[in-house]
Amino acid sequence: ALDQGDWKAWVGAGVALAVETLPMGRPIELLRVEERAGRLRPIESLGLVPDRTCLSLAPGRYALCPALESGETESLSIPRPWTYPILLGRGERTTIRLDLRGADDLGGAFAFVPGGPALLGGDADASGAGPLRRVQLPSFAIARKPVTVGAYARFLKAVRRESLAREKQLRPADFEAQLKVSSQRPVTGVDLVRAQAYCKWLSAATSKPIRLPRADEWEKSFRGADARPYPWGMRWSPERCASVVTCQPGDSPPPVGRFNEDCSPFGVRDGAGGVWEWTADALGADGIVVGGSVVSEAGGCRLAGRRALRASTQLAFLGFRVLLELPEKP
Repeated sequence: ALDQGDWKAWVGAGVALAVETLPMGRPIELLRVEERAGRLRPIESLGLVPDRTCLSLAPGRYALCPALESGETESLSIPRPWTYPILLGRGERTTIRLDLRGADDLGGAFAFVPGGPALLGGDADASGAGPLRRVQLPSFAIARKPVTVGAYARFLKAVRRESLAREKQLRPADFEAQLKVSSQRPVTGVDLVRAQAYCKWLSAATSKPIRLPRADEWEKSFRGADARPYPWGMRWSPERCASVVTCQPGDSPPPVGRFNEDCSPFGVRDGAGGVWEWTADALGADGIVVGGSVVSEAGGCRLAGRRALRASTQLAFLGFRVLLELPEKP
């Protein structure tokens, strides 16, 4: 139970937490999170959270996750489809409302991000981060990995059937060279128009609402609601992502998913390193780019950073990923 054992002595009246789910009654488990070996990870299950019941907790880091179908709450070794990291400060009284509608309807290519709070910005070491903001975002599903060269080749093949001239416009200048490296590496040399065209094609091909993620959505999918600067935790670890430290100058970005620890609590990969990514946001005529890349140092790999680039920009370390909008269900 939440208030038994050695945990009871550690719990004070410093934090009051209530959790509400939509649909009501979805079983949610509460985990205590600590930093171990440079990673923020769940170290203890505190049991199931009664819906709309106020819990008294000590300040600190926690995570919410879907309960196992077996009802077991003691095994942290069993993978969960997502964990929702939260940071609770001393004296805080908060109700977290998780919108879980659509969680059961996704395939493996997309990670479900529940509707709920997010802590964004507030990182003085991340360029363009802005002040700390607590925002409420609806549920969405985001691609686990950036769009690959192989996926973009399928897009170009479909366009070529309709118009050779249009296919030539949408083809990155060095696309043949990218194909020779690996079909599983992220596509690069893609400007904002090309990224948007890919989303429009994929949306039509799948009959699903697919678009670029907004910068807030991208940031939440990697940081959750505990303001972590990196997907794995609080401290820079160069071996955990594809950055300027682990890649040689001029190197092609490695295949997507190569760095296992560059993975968010929601299961989204390659946010701290690999390629910068276009978003759906704009600053005047410029597009907003997020994420770290193979040319980024520690500060450039921090998840709160944002950059404004000309929409026509094409770089060897600039790509994108897609987001699937989830329809609101009763």
